Amino acid sequence: MGCALYPQDDWFADRLYEEAVAVIRRLRLHPSLVLWAGDNEVDQAYMVFGGPKRDPNFNRLTREVLPRAVREHDVMRPFLPSSPYYDAEAVRTDAPLPEEHLWGPRDYFKGDYYRNSVCHFASETGYHGCPAPLSLAQYLPAEHLWPICGDNGHPHDTWLCHAACQEPGVSVPHAYRITLMMNHVRTMFGTLGETLSEFAKRSQISQGEAKKYFIERFRLSKWRRTGIIWWNLLDGWPQISDAVVDYYGDKKLAYHYIKRSQQPLCMMFDEPNEQGLTLYCVNDAPAGCSLHYTVRDITTDTLLAEGDCAVSADSSEAVITLTPPEGYHFLYIEWQTEDGTRDCNHFATQTRDLCYEAYYKDMCRVGFDTFEGFPE
Repeated sequence: MGCALYPQDDWFADRLYEEAVAVIRRLRLHPSLVLWAGDNEVDQAYMVFGGPKRDPNFNRLTREVLPRAVREHDVMRPFLPSSPYYDAEAVRTDAPLPEEHLWGPRDYFKGDYYRNSVCHFASETGYHGCPAPLSLAQYLPAEHLWPICGDNGHPHDTWLCHAACQEPGVSVPHAYRITLMMNHVRTMFGTLGETLSEFAKRSQISQGEAKKYFIERFRLSKWRRTGIIWWNLLDGWPQISDAVVDYYGDKKLAYHYIKRSQQPLCMMFDEPNEQGLTLYCVNDAPAGCSLHYTVRDITTDTLLAEGDCAVSADSSEAVITLTPPEGYHFLYIEWQTEDGTRDCNHFATQTRDLCYEAYYKDMCRVGFDTFEGFPE
């Protein structure tokens, strides 16, 4: 169940119980199954999604029917009524939840909403990224590929029909997401570009930097924060979405940014503060290790730092604090472990009102321009 209020009558409850039992019996021996969740955002539907606020703890489906099925057929696994879950205390106090879906205003990815979130676990969050032009050309008519908007300033209906709303018209639910994607590009680079390829590259950079920021923010603050599930990996039909692999299998740039940010051993910069710009080493492995690292400013071709460090198992540890350079700089972090394994990551000191040509030039210098499905 997801994002709605469901019937509470006996007939529906009985059918749901039967379905739950069948699903539990089929999946309960799977080694990767951590817990059972009753639904997606139904508690939130009771609390937030329009109409008067209601207490989701009176939802018999997730407070009585489904937990009974779990107790009877998979007693060793925990049950979470909803994701995110509003218990009685959360309803009474409106306190921040320990687990949240971080969508909010869906504005600048380093804006107040994302930066000030205090949840321990983000079980859903994402950012739009335009599919590759060659993929778009397979389901959008050539005359509507570019520009995205018509003479009325609104996205073409063909774009809207392949977005979350799946129907034409700017007033239908979720139609705003095409404009949202364009606004993300404007926030980061000021302009959309002159061609579809220029726009799609800008959009994929914006998505890549956003998902990188979300992931690294949670990893840096381990164990205060302990997990993040970004939305989503793969499109199930030809569409414009948050996915990092489109329907035709072309990987967006975010795929590669995420892959680097999610390495079990990864070096990354926190956002600068009054102390400076701090480099961290995050190690999710069950053993500690030693490594040698360098930090190079690709924009000025300057070596900013070099050294050796040891990091404990399952930890996030500060390595060095630098004076942050003013304005935009593309910092390239490289490290080598004692067994000879080499890896890398990057940090852009500015991610809004940015010169696209400067960023693109720097990403090409380090080989991060891994764009798939572009004609050139």
